[in-house]
Amino acid sequence: MINNFIKLLVIPGWMLRLGPSSWRVLHASFDDVGDLLKEIMDTQIRKQTLRKDGYQSQVTQKSILGELVRSGGMVIGDADDKPDKEQRNEVIATMTREEVLGNTFILALAGSRTTADSLLYSFVLLAMHPNVQKWLHEEIDNALSAEDEDPAQWRYETLFPKLIAPLCVMMETLRVYPSAVAIPKWTGEASHNIMIEGQSYLIPSRTMVNLSLNGLQFNPKYWGPAPRSYRPQNWDTRCECHWNSNGADEKSNKVIDNFSTPPTTPFATIRTPLEGSYMPFSDGARGCLGKRFSQVEFAAVMTVVLRNHTVELGVGAGETVEAVRQRTSDILEGSLSHLTLSMQKQVPLRFVERQQKGTLRGARSS
Repeated sequence: MINNFIKLLVIPGWMLRLGPSSWRVLHASFDDVGDLLKEIMDTQIRKQTLRKDGYQSQVTQKSILGELVRSGGMVIGDADDKPDKEQRNEVIATMTREEVLGNTFILALAGSRTTADSLLYSFVLLAMHPNVQKWLHEEIDNALSAEDEDPAQWRYETLFPKLIAPLCVMMETLRVYPSAVAIPKWTGEASHNIMIEGQSYLIPSRTMVNLSLNGLQFNPKYWGPAPRSYRPQNWDTRCECHWNSNGADEKSNKVIDNFSTPPTTPFATIRTPLEGSYMPFSDGARGCLGKRFSQVEFAAVMTVVLRNHTVELGVGAGETVEAVRQRTSDILEGSLSHLTLSMQKQVPLRFVERQQKGTLRGARSS
């Protein structure tokens, strides 16, 4: 369904139902997802209603979906808290049920597709850069040295603060291959003056502005003379390496998120680039709501896979390593953005099992 999202946007439902078999399957899949989201939303409504009735122990912590449900005025008892009729009407009329479902669908879509794409790009890039993968293996081994062998026993509070290297890999992958290649912004009702290299420019009110992430995240001014190089280690403040050699990143040793402080998160050891030069999650009040979830999910998957495996490019019979590397490089450079940035051809990978730290055995292809 994700790969055919554009069809869902432009083709009416009745036409999908009457169209070719692939269209009918797409429509059925969309209906199934809709039913699932309705079930999740109804469950959240019941939980929120229980909370209103004082059953705190039966309700989970606040969530994005919970706030959407409350915005839809679907929690029994919400309007009763308002002192006058006008405010009660505002609670009920903020969002319709269909709008809540639509926003829930977008959140689910964005949260699954973007992280999956980032993981795929990262595995391919790690296969292309064995030196980076060696560093990542060493960091993962160190992070897991005191952890249980069973990932089900791992705990966010104790392990995530140590997963610095997987986060560095994610940051660098999103720099060179961001999920969204442009960030749309809107000036609203007011005009804005901006300064670019000493020159003032006026952006009129009610103007759509698209921020090019390729322009920002490949700019040598911020990322040094080789901005297309893949160097996750540069994000680690423990590394004596820098994006720039001219001192432009002297202020880039602060915490990646202002609200993150040790020992609860690893961000105290991850460099922050100059403000405005890195925006894969957008920025400001309308930044990505799922940023932290995506970071935790990425780090967990990367750690589980690479703690026991090394990823390599799949070299077929009669192929040379150099030819496969060139073909993979061409596929990476040929990435196109439809819903999100993605490779247009498959890249065969082999996951080789690590018998012990620093040694290998077996192989699995993907």
